Amino acid sequence: MACDLDNTLIHSYKYRQEKDICIERIKGREQGFMAPKAVELLRRLKGLAQAVPVTARSLDQYLRIRWPLGCLPDYAVAANGGILLDHGEIDGSWREESQNIAAPFQGEINRLCRELAGQGQYARVQVVDGIYLFACAKEGGGQKGAARAGNGFRRPFAPDGGRFSGQTALEAVHSGRKSYFLPPGIHKGAALLRLKKRLGADFTICAGDSEPDIPMLKAADLAIVPSGRLAGLVGGGSVAVCGEGENFAEFVLETAIEAVRERRR
Repeated sequence: MACDLDNTLIHSYKYRQEKDICIERIKGREQGFMAPKAVELLRRLKGLAQAVPVTARSLDQYLRIRWPLGCLPDYAVAANGGILLDHGEIDGSWREESQNIAAPFQGEINRLCRELAGQGQYARVQVVDGIYLFACAKEGGGQKGAARAGNGFRRPFAPDGGRFSGQTALEAVHSGRKSYFLPPGIHKGAALLRLKKRLGADFTICAGDSEPDIPMLKAADLAIVPSGRLAGLVGGGSVAVCGEGENFAEFVLETAIEAVRERRR
């Protein structure tokens, strides 16, 4: 099972419930949480299948997480597929392959980084682990007017309001105020295919809550998504949709456990 982290398996302090377990701190301040039931379900899932976080977080951001006892993943993928952790160690061959994919686009990443940083429309613009460009719009920023390509990405990226004028060879995908500018070949769907080969998996379950997860969800044998427009964007294949008002993390893990057990019957 390949699973997105933020707003899928874990949630921020903004959505904290009374008994939630803190698993992430930033400068001593509580930031990320899991519900107690989700923790127990994750422990159960790890006894049945490989549970692999696949996140857009940088390596440092991922390493802030302190997994509850029995939940530490054997493998984890950070930087939108660019980095693989194998039992806590960076996999050198995986990272080298990612860097080779990204290398032809480094000039464009740096150019676009300078352009966006100079506009004053973004709260943060940064190159993540030398792999891709991340930009977070200031409060009140929008993601309007970008043409959608059939693979779930938006290319070229040309939002309104002067936030970005021109085109780019990078794939641009958005989630709220966040934008990810990815070298073609660096995304969660490609990471899933690499994981399948690495782990010898013949059946994959994927869960995610936003547009950057679409390539991974489309490549899965079973995709798990929240209610709303994402289910329609994933399309085709086998898709399990969380009901309105249900706890998404718990739904993800319960659905994955049942799918694994059904496959073993």
